[in-house]
Amino acid sequence: MLRSLNGNGSSASLSFGMERKLDARADVGDVRDFIYRPTLSGLASGIDARESADWWADGRIRDQGTTSNCTAQALAGIVDHLRARDRMVNAPSGSSLAAEFRKPWASEKMLYNIARFHDEFPGENYKGSSIRGALKGFYFNGACSRQAAKELADDEWHMTRAILKSARRVQLGAYYRVRAHLSDVHAALNEAGLVLASAVVHEGWATDGGKILFNNESAGKDMLHAFILIGYTQHGFLVQNSWGTEWGDNGVSLWTYEDWSVNVIDQWVLRLAVPVIGSSETGNPQTAANSRFRLGRASYEEFGQRTITPATRFDVLGHVASLSRGRLDRYGPYHVDQATLEETARLIQNSPDYKHVLIHFMGLQRHETATMSALRDAIPVFKKNGIYPFFVTVENDLSSAVHDMVEAEVSFANRIVGETESSEKDRRIEARISGAALRIVEEIQRSSMAVFYGKDLDQPAEGVEVLNSLFDALNARYVAGDVSFHFSAHGFGCRLLATLIKRFNLLKHRPILSSVSLLSPMISARVVLESFCDRLVHPRDLPLNRKAKCDETAIEHLDIYWQDQAAVLCDRPMHGYAGNWPQLWSQVLAIACQREAQTGERLSPGDPQFEEMYDADPLVALGDRDQPEMESLGIKTHAKDAMHRDFDLRPVVLDTLLTRILGREPTMSFANAYPDQDSLLQDWCDPFGKAPSSSANLLASRRLPSSRQIW
Repeated sequence: MLRSLNGNGSSASLSFGMERKLDARADVGDVRDFIYRPTLSGLASGIDARESADWWADGRIRDQGTTSNCTAQALAGIVDHLRARDRMVNAPSGSSLAAEFRKPWASEKMLYNIARFHDEFPGENYKGSSIRGALKGFYFNGACSRQAAKELADDEWHMTRAILKSARRVQLGAYYRVRAHLSDVHAALNEAGLVLASAVVHEGWATDGGKILFNNESAGKDMLHAFILIGYTQHGFLVQNSWGTEWGDNGVSLWTYEDWSVNVIDQWVLRLAVPVIGSSETGNPQTAANSRFRLGRASYEEFGQRTITPATRFDVLGHVASLSRGRLDRYGPYHVDQATLEETARLIQNSPDYKHVLIHFMGLQRHETATMSALRDAIPVFKKNGIYPFFVTVENDLSSAVHDMVEAEVSFANRIVGETESSEKDRRIEARISGAALRIVEEIQRSSMAVFYGKDLDQPAEGVEVLNSLFDALNARYVAGDVSFHFSAHGFGCRLLATLIKRFNLLKHRPILSSVSLLSPMISARVVLESFCDRLVHPRDLPLNRKAKCDETAIEHLDIYWQDQAAVLCDRPMHGYAGNWPQLWSQVLAIACQREAQTGERLSPGDPQFEEMYDADPLVALGDRDQPEMESLGIKTHAKDAMHRDFDLRPVVLDTLLTRILGREPTMSFANAYPDQDSLLQDWCDPFGKAPSSSANLLASRRLPSSRQIW
């Protein structure tokens, strides 16, 4: 009996031995999908993977039971087959397939959970997943064995060291969408041998014979199921299902071409990556980083602005925490959870090579994928110097929306007033941005603070628990002087760090902060004084005793980085606006303060989350020489010829940060690791594929035609 979705949202199902859930979901269309292109090679009149006696094994047929994970079961089944086939391809002649390859290996639990992190469906409380989401999850996370995921309960998911170790060995090499053309599917099966598919199913699928009966009546759009195509005949495709060996002919049945034509939904072909062990201390061997290659790339990728290979979750796992909606972001390509972070703390505890821990709060990032790719390239250099880096990103979607809104306002002003720059035009732009765009920045601030201190900033939340776990795990090494802690922040991230430092007393452990570095900080001098300088130790009292109990937060070294005057004058990322990012927001916040003074009403009355937000004083990022003399307060200042947008991803800045943390020249510098790169953020570039490195070549790059300003 076939049962459809009902009003209370229960799953569609089909009775075959038990209630079989039909919870696959159609892919969300995306023009970025790579489409499989058949070659002109001749095609066999029929293919049956079961005839491949060297790698096929009936023992790999799966049975999903009553679970809602058919997409994950189908993908896991293909992974099982490809592992076995690749094993035999590389085995000596005459070898037989080992027993471990004759049974299900890939964890459907992992593939199902990570697929839901990549499905583009509203909300989180739904069953099933799409093939595209499962493949993206596989690409970003790999696939682990059932044994590695065995320790987790069915409704629990987080990355453990056992899962990570297992999943690194099986990664996705390539995947392509197959068009719903019969000859394309035949070609894909000839080339790859297996196709991952989904379709609308009907009562004819409840078969214990070798053919799915079809009466030309579709069951309805809600009855979606995922499975594997393992071959074809002149009459139809051979389907391997995940309903056990009692289904069809030992788990396989014929799906007629007429049925396929009416009911097929999505089809994908894939292959596994070759396991590699990189010998380089830096970079990703899957991605070319040479600047000359990036120049040539512009001829076939739009102005060279596309990242060749996005960072996978493997590349940044244990080094990045994304914050969203007032908590750790548990959904998305780079999801994270408290259990994974606590395991990271234990890993650092047992790794004596790491002598320093750096926690860096990033500003408003324009593109999450580009940012993660830059962090992927930065992490190995930090680790080579004995520094374990940890990056905190905030509200990636909202941050991107802020950039979009600012860009839209500047474009609107260009259409209305013209592209000529003027102070009147700038004031118009700033006034409009002080509305909706500023409200989004407020929400980012509120959401980020809630991760650490809850709504009223007086109750520790999960962010504080993670820091407590880190400091607790490393306390013995810290007291012994074997590890030190460092904080840094860029742009608006400095606001989050300022609030965190002011409420450091809510933490269980309050270690001495060996250094705090503010990179092009979007805070006023008043905030610097109140949040950081009041906790800065006088040089004559250094070094502090690690064994002494600290009732108050102590900072041994405070560094502030800003753009030098040449960079400030030349940093013009928005065509038509005569200022850079810090100048724009300094004016926007001043307008907000003026509006508050005129109306007599606070923008966010009684909300402590905005005590560092609204300040009529200029932002420190402007490098205004009228600000208090930082050096006289014990602050070390650094003026850098670097653009604000990727200030914290520039080798010239990062190398100075390394020197501060280490107290000496680094063993490996970013300049030496990436001699051809002026910025690790590779999607921000001129039409020839290279990011402007200084005020001089930025002026030159602005004379070049550009289809779109990216900042």
